[in-house]
Amino acid sequence: AALSRPSPSAPLRAAPLRSAPSPATMRTSSPPRPSMSESESFATAGSPFDTKETVAPARAPARAPPRARKERRGEENEEDSSFFFRPDYTDMVLPKLEEDPTYPAVLTAVIAADDRKAKDVLALRVAALSAVTSYMVFATAGSAPQMRAVVNLIEEKMLKEHGLKPRNATGKAPAGWVLLDFGDLFVHVFSPEQRDFYKLETFWAAAEKLNLEGVVKPEPVAAPLLDDEDDEDDWL
Repeated sequence: AALSRPSPSAPLRAAPLRSAPSPATMRTSSPPRPSMSESESFATAGSPFDTKETVAPARAPARAPPRARKERRGEENEEDSSFFFRPDYTDMVLPKLEEDPTYPAVLTAVIAADDRKAKDVLALRVAALSAVTSYMVFATAGSAPQMRAVVNLIEEKMLKEHGLKPRNATGKAPAGWVLLDFGDLFVHVFSPEQRDFYKLETFWAAAEKLNLEGVVKPEPVAAPLLDDEDDEDDWL
């Protein structure tokens, strides 16, 4: 049968409007939420088809309070620092200086520095305090050219008399500090300002100080300079 179209004169009927639910109705109509105890029981019970045993997760061990952790770290650092910074080799039996094979090289470095008129030449035996080297020589040069002359003569005499070359040479004369590493012997050549600033020999104050009397020439008493005199190249 053909569909009949409504006549234009027939009034249109609007669909009935549905009223929106009130908040009170929404609160009462929503399903109740399970309590915390029900959720935990559901999580621990698992599926009824699961045949494996349910194992409760292991709890992390309780951390120590901050004060205890700090004290424990301090004890560990104290134990490590006793070896890292100042090893204790006082029980070592060191040979006599005359029997030590490195002692002649130490004297060679001292004499070479003294020949170029380095000041405050000092030699220390640090074998009982350091695992890196056995001797250290300190010298002061008044200028960058003098420092280069001291370093060059030490390298020349060490190679000629002992066949030793520095394993490493650190620093530059203009910077005021040059370190020559000969293995069992470290040679430090400072400018007056850098030596006074670092005071490296005071760090090794517990080391054995070598007697250089008769090896290093005594420093002469400086005569007063005239106005036209200059002492920059007095080391030549």
